[in-house]
Amino acid sequence: MATTPTLIGPIGARQINTNLYVGYSDLPTIQSAVNAAVKAGGKYRVVIPFEYAGSDQISTVTGGTSNVDVLDLRGGLWQIYIWRTPELQYTPGRFAQNSALVSMGVPYLLTPATAAFYFDPTGTSGAGTAHIDVTAMAGMGMPSFNLTAHPEDGTDAVTFFRTQISVAGVFPAAGIPQIEAPIQLGLFNTSFAHYNLWAGDYYTTGGKGMTLWARPTANAIDLQGQTIGGAYDQAIRLNFLGGNVLLGEKVSVDPAGDIMGIANITASGGITASGGITASDAQFATCEVANSPVRTFANTADAPEGMIWPPIGIAVSAGSTWGTSIDPAQVPLLNQSNQSSGDFTARSLHASGLTGAPLLPNSIWMDYQTGNGRLITTGPSAGTYAGIQLYGIDGAGAGLTMFAAFGSVATIPVNLFVTANNATKTITAPNQGLVIGWNVSNSVGDTNFINAHGAGGGAFSWYNVASGAVVGPATVPNMSLLSNGVLLVPGGFQGGGITTTGVSPTVASSLRVAFTSGTGYIDAHGANATTKGAIAFRVASSDESQIFNSFTLDSLGNATFGGCAYVDQGLQIYGSVGLTNTANSMRLFNTGGLGYIDVMGANASTSGTMWIRSLTSDGATITNVAAFTNSLITLSEPVNVAGTLSVTGNLTANSSTGYLNNAATPSPMRIATGFVTLVNGTATVTFAKAFGAGQVYAFLSIIGAGGVGATTTPQVWIFGATNTAITINASSATANNTVFWTVYGNP
Repeated sequence: MATTPTLIGPIGARQINTNLYVGYSDLPTIQSAVNAAVKAGGKYRVVIPFEYAGSDQISTVTGGTSNVDVLDLRGGLWQIYIWRTPELQYTPGRFAQNSALVSMGVPYLLTPATAAFYFDPTGTSGAGTAHIDVTAMAGMGMPSFNLTAHPEDGTDAVTFFRTQISVAGVFPAAGIPQIEAPIQLGLFNTSFAHYNLWAGDYYTTGGKGMTLWARPTANAIDLQGQTIGGAYDQAIRLNFLGGNVLLGEKVSVDPAGDIMGIANITASGGITASGGITASDAQFATCEVANSPVRTFANTADAPEGMIWPPIGIAVSAGSTWGTSIDPAQVPLLNQSNQSSGDFTARSLHASGLTGAPLLPNSIWMDYQTGNGRLITTGPSAGTYAGIQLYGIDGAGAGLTMFAAFGSVATIPVNLFVTANNATKTITAPNQGLVIGWNVSNSVGDTNFINAHGAGGGAFSWYNVASGAVVGPATVPNMSLLSNGVLLVPGGFQGGGITTTGVSPTVASSLRVAFTSGTGYIDAHGANATTKGAIAFRVASSDESQIFNSFTLDSLGNATFGGCAYVDQGLQIYGSVGLTNTANSMRLFNTGGLGYIDVMGANASTSGTMWIRSLTSDGATITNVAAFTNSLITLSEPVNVAGTLSVTGNLTANSSTGYLNNAATPSPMRIATGFVTLVNGTATVTFAKAFGAGQVYAFLSIIGAGGVGATTTPQVWIFGATNTAITINASSATANNTVFWTVYGNP
């Protein structure tokens, strides 16, 4: 219906389906359109066309509801406004969709105070470039940009990086574009053999800078200064402006150039220093004194520490001057040809070759063979062997205590006992300690770990700690095997599966997998005897940055599905124990022999609505069949009733035309009913579904109703009828009343 143009411009349609358009003759303002939608009830959208020129504001509208939203098309925008209950105001709604947001072009104009995501097809040499552009407030300087992730598990959000202009007081100066990234940064070169990071001039020929290059094949990380296309001539300076440089755990270089903390220096060439070299011990293959190479030297300056003996074959002076050297062949216990009784005392013992043959019985030997140092004991006679026992004593030479034993000794009280195969296939455990055996319980080549815990309970405990960490009674082990056979893994178990054939003892605040009497169990134990545990089945990403509770069992036995539950063999529900009222939820239960389906609304004053829908397998086609509210059943499709249909209230259609058809196959009668508004005393009704080829048999009723502005109710009658339409006339040629009609005829 056309209207007279106004200052706000002509609006050609007042309403299309559930859209009400602002600017129509009876909807001149945004407020009037919202009022009309709220009064009509149901879900409506108030549309502000782009040509609407009214001065009223969306933010000043009152009396809205969550069932009525506002779509503003002015200014080339498409902005939805949602009614917010706490603020009692329409505020801009966010743009959200289930599919991806795809941009295929460049915006015509980047407006102030906006963030734009778009694609430039001509960027990057014609391959295209994706953009995220942030435009500052009007008249303001360079804006910042945050990349922030917000978890949904109650933990804090993380800003992974931020771009901004450096502020005053920061190093090296203010006004420098920078990226802040309070995160762990990983740089990988698994698919190409090149550096990981370049820092310096622009990366073109002649640019000067430094590369960081991880080289797994060389087991090294390179820091290399260079001029691109030229020589490797850029120095890498560590703490050039001051401060020590630490190399490893002990060695450091101070600003004066002194190197401190060196334990040993090994050099294939010479060592040159402009100052002195200070060391607690210096050993040289050759030593040059006053330009005179010598191979023997005195050590009187280190008295009373004494001489550090070189390898056999190099003579050593025993005095403060170069006198007669000691013949190494005459030193006691250095070779088999000169054995003597007594103890051998030295700062260290060095072996560089094989032990000479024969090895004497009842003795211990140390030698070196092809990359392995060896400690050898000999038994008393042929066919017998001796073990190795490690002892310690205190500083006073008392308290001889065995720390470990290796060999065939099985009954000594040691902390560590390692045994090989023995004839009896048995081991007598020590009073307390650890026994490592082989081929003990059977003869198939197994390894045995035995913990002799004495009078205590005892456990095998595994720890994985950092270097220098102190492990004590308060340290929680990564894994423990208790004396009752229970395996505790506080950090979780990861492997190829868990198999159990019994029931382990209960442990507070734990999860147990058990099997008994042909039934498997998953038990969640609470913190004490009065508290039950809960179980949550979760799916997560590899780093657990995304975690979703798929299925949860609380301490009352209630099951909560985080996603859809798929049941192949049918779903049977009985009982109503533990039911709770939860907003925006649906529940099924049985009590007293009656089954219930409850749909709960958003709050205490809102009832829920249940829809019955039919869908295609891919979900592309969805048909709303029926809706159930607190006072109304709405059927959106034809209903076939095989038996008796009993209605205690009103049976209505959800449109201006409705039908009653009592069978799925052709029947003697179909009833059509509806309402229509007269225009200048006449109206035409076209049936949404035509009757049969025969005439319309009867007109059950045509009831007039007073319309807007009517002073009398006119008489109405049927002027003409076909199987597709009827024409209704009124006694008044100017009547604009609403009339209700009912007809029946052949289906």
